[in-house]
Amino acid sequence: MAIVLSVNEKDYEGKISFKFNSLANEKYSETDKEGNQVDGFKKIYGGLLDGDASYLIAFFDCAFAHLKDRPSLEQIETALDKYVEVDKLDDVFASAFVAFDQSGFFKRRIKNFWKEYGMLEKMGGDEKEQKQFSAAYKLQVEKREEYYGKSKKK
Repeated sequence: MAIVLSVNEKDYEGKISFKFNSLANEKYSETDKEGNQVDGFKKIYGGLLDGDASYLIAFFDCAFAHLKDRPSLEQIETALDKYVEVDKLDDVFASAFVAFDQSGFFKRRIKNFWKEYGMLEKMGGDEKEQKQFSAAYKLQVEKREEYYGKSKKK
C-alpha cells in the first residue's frame, strides 16, 4: 500500500519497500542499553506505536527513499505541522500503521513484532511485575486498535 503526504503543495507517494528498509537501517537503527542492535524498522514501528511524532518524520523519510527528488526532513516536518494545526496528526499515525500492516514487505516482521511483544504478558518475576507487563502489552494493543479505528473512520 502506498501512502501520500502533501509537501509544499505537491503530493509525494511513499512506499514500504527494500529502499524503505535500507534507509531505516542506515539512519534509524541503534544499540539499546543492553548492547542489542535494534533495527530501523523496529525503532520506527515502536516509535509510532508510542505516539512519538518524530517517528512519523522518520517513517516518511524512509517511505520516500525510492524517490529521486524526495522532500527533506525539514520539509516533511513542516508538512506534518499542518496536521498538528488542524488536530489531525492521529490520522497520519493511523495511515502509517495501515501502510505498514498492509505492505507485503513487513508482513512477517509485524507478525513477529507482535508475537515478541505478546511475550510481555508472561514476563515478570512476581505477580505484581506480571500484572505490570501484562498491562503494558494490553496498552500497546489498545493503541494499535485505536489507530486502526481512526483509519476506518476516514
